[in-house]
Amino acid sequence: SNMVWAFATAGVRADALYGTVAEAVERRGLRDFNPQALSNMVWAFSTADVLAYLPTNFTETISTSLTNSPSLWTAAQLCQLHQWQLCTSFSFPQQSLLPTCHREMCHAHMAAAPTHSSRLQDDVTHELAKLVDTATLQRELIDQMTGYSVDLAFCLKHSCIAVEVDGPTHFMLPDSNGEHVPTGKTLLKRRLLTSAGWRVVSIPYFEWNACNGNVHAQCTYLKRLLDFHPDFK
Repeated sequence: SNMVWAFATAGVRADALYGTVAEAVERRGLRDFNPQALSNMVWAFSTADVLAYLPTNFTETISTSLTNSPSLWTAAQLCQLHQWQLCTSFSFPQQSLLPTCHREMCHAHMAAAPTHSSRLQDDVTHELAKLVDTATLQRELIDQMTGYSVDLAFCLKHSCIAVEVDGPTHFMLPDSNGEHVPTGKTLLKRRLLTSAGWRVVSIPYFEWNACNGNVHAQCTYLKRLLDFHPDFK
C-alpha cells in the first residue's frame, strides 16, 4: 500500500503498477490489512484515477472494520475513505458504496478538517475583491457535496467558481525542466470539485509571485485567468 500511495501522492501515472498490486491483493486477500493500509490503497487508486483496477472486496472489508472497530480509524483515514467514495460515485455509480452511516461519518470528518490560511491567500483575496461582487465572494467555503474547503468561491449567472490558491505544498519540487507538477492530492481535489459542478481555477504561487507585487499586473493576471466577464466589476 505504501508504494501505490507514494506514486499517487507524487501524481505519477503508473497503471501497470496498480494493475499488478490489484492482482496480488486479489490472490492474497485483505486479512492482514490494517486501517492505514486499507485507506492508503483506496485513496491511491482513487487519486491515480484507476479505480477500475481496485478489487471489489475493499468495500465489504472496510465496512466491517468500521462497524467492528471504529476507534482504529483516524480522522485522516476517514477523509481518505470519503474521497474514495466520491470518486466511486462519480466514476462508477453502479458500484456498491459503503453503508450510508459510514459515508456520513466520513463526510463529517472531511468537512471538519482544519483549514490553513496564508499571506498569499490574503493577497489574492484582496485583489479579487476588486473584480467581483464582494457580497458573493466567500472564503474557506465548505462544499456540501464533497466536504472540501474552497479557498475562494463566488458565483456568476451560469457558473460557480472555485479559486484555489496553491502554495508550494501543492506541488512537487520543480523537475529538470523547471516545471511545477501538482501533487496527487491537489489534482484529486480539482477533479472532485469539477465533478461536483464547480469551475475550478488554480492560482499557483509562482505565477502570482511573478507579478512582483505590482497591483496592475495582478489585476491583469486575474482577469486573464478568470476570463474577464461582464458580471465582474
